[in-house]
This record gives sequence, structure tokens and C-alpha cells, in this order.
Amino acid sequence: MASALIDRRATRFDLALLGAATLLLRLPAYLADRHLTFDDGVYGASAVAMRAGGVPFRDVFSSQGPLFLPLVWAADVVGGRSANAPRVLSLVAALLLVGATYCAGRALTDRAGALLASGLVTTSGSVLWVTGPVASDGIAIAFATLTVLLALRWRDDVTLLRAVGLGLGVGATVSVKALLAPAVIPVALVLLAGRRVVPILVAAGTSLALHFSVWVPFGPAEVWEQAFAYHLDVAGDRTPGRNLGKILSTAGDRDSLVVAAVVVLLGGLVLRRRRPTAEPWRALSSPDLLLLSWLAGIAAVLLLEHPLWRPHVSQLVPVLALLAARHRPP
Repeated sequence: MASALIDRRATRFDLALLGAATLLLRLPAYLADRHLTFDDGVYGASAVAMRAGGVPFRDVFSSQGPLFLPLVWAADVVGGRSANAPRVLSLVAALLLVGATYCAGRALTDRAGALLASGLVTTSGSVLWVTGPVASDGIAIAFATLTVLLALRWRDDVTLLRAVGLGLGVGATVSVKALLAPAVIPVALVLLAGRRVVPILVAAGTSLALHFSVWVPFGPAEVWEQAFAYHLDVAGDRTPGRNLGKILSTAGDRDSLVVAAVVVLLGGLVLRRRRPTAEPWRALSSPDLLLLSWLAGIAAVLLLEHPLWRPHVSQLVPVLALLAARHRPP
């Protein structure tokens, strides 16, 4: 009992320290008196339009999921509707993302590994660019990482209530940015590993209900036209080779620490050999398979996305950080 109390205190201390570092790194972006990126300016202007009574998708164009602009509006209110108030959403996204990464790290490895993973995430240049200025990527990645955390925590016992939680996580992620849909893969594996039909149906139903319920206030036709059809119209030929080059160059420019950790990870994987489990169904929910399936889904989306923007590369950071922490050398 004493050790559990010490562990809880250590966790609270770590989260407080990570939270302070996360906010400190993003404070200059929050206080900036000019827009920092194209998205930062556009969504800042969208917040101003909503202050004047504009309704998303009807009066305010949105190329993101139907949950995003309502979150921008809520952040604007919480921030007192000041010039920088919409960036409150980015600060919340950063705190949620770093906290979820730390907790996922504790579920996968020890305290040092959790600190390594969350430290890589909070200092990542790619993540800074989507959790400093206003951007849909930051909050969507935070929801996706939280969803995977729930899958890791509940993989051995998915109750109906937990199935609802997994469904809400997937629904919230996709409702902000459909590009983050690969978070559904580890959730699906965990549900399939349980071999129970009801939790699968509950999770799927909850996710769909949340997602499509957000369409209703703004008009399903308008949401489809702006958040989905718009992207299909501007998409061009798939260029996986060019996308891979952009991913690698972005990682080299913005995420040198993550790249170094991945190199160490690859070395650790070569040196370590894990015995396969004798239960195929249990293997579906193994931590490595959950993380690798999430990584594979993200990689496939990024390689096939057109156009691929550099902020999208930030999706890779949490899963690579967790893998690096889990398989770091002794």
C-alpha cells in the first residue's frame, strides 16, 4: 500500500512537471500578437466570426471535422474572447497529449520510459507547431492518443462501460479530423481479442452516434460538403514516394530527438527477441501489436494523403515515442 501511495505521488509530480514544461514551451506562441501559421490566422478569424454569431458550416467555412470549430468557440470563451483566446485550445491539446503519452508509457513500461516518451512528445518540433498555434491536428492527436491509452489500459477487460469510453474516444478523434482515423485500429484489435459481440457493437454504436450527432446542428449536407467532399475535390494523384520524402525531411528538420530515439529503438529491437504468445486471440491485444498497428495505419494514411502537409507528420510522434520508450536499451 505504501509503494502504491509513493507511485501515485510520483505520477502526480511527473505530470505536474511535464505540464509546467509543456506550457512554458508554448507560452511564446500563445502570447504572439500575430498569426503564426496559415491555420492559426484562419481559425482565429473563425473564432471572431463565431463571436459575432456566425454558425460553423453555415456562416463560417470549415474544412475540418464538425467538432473542431465548436471546440475553438469553447476555447475562445474560456480565454475571455481576447485576441489570443482561441489558442487556449492548443494549450489544452498539448497538456492532454503529453499527459496521455505519459500514462500510456506507464502502462507499457516503467516511470523512466514514460518520462522519456512524454518528454519526446512535449519537445517535438512537429508537435510544437500544432499545439502552439491554433490547429486541428493538435487536439485530434491528443484525442487519438487518449483513445489508444484507454485501449492499452482496458485491453484485458473491456466492460460495456469501457466500450462506451472507447467509442467516445474514436468518435471525438474522427469528429475533429478524419485523418486521425487509424486510432480505431488498436481499439478494434482490443475489442476483437475479447471475443464478445456486445462490447464491439456498443463501442461502434457509441462512436457513430457521437460523430453523426455533431453533424445535426450544422446541417449534414453542409458538413459533408465542407469537411469531406472539399478534401476529395482537391486531392490529386497519390505520390507515396514524394510523401515519404516530405515525412523524412520534416522529421529531420523538426524532430531530431525523436529520430535519434527511433534509431535506438531499432537497435533495441535487433538485440531483443520476444517469444510469441501461445494464445492467438491474446496476441491481438499485445502492447507491441497495438502500437505497431497504430503506426502502420498512420503511415499508410500519410503516404497516400494528397496533398500531404508538414503538420500531418506530427501524428507519428506519440506512437514512435512510446515504441522508443518501450524498447529502449537497458
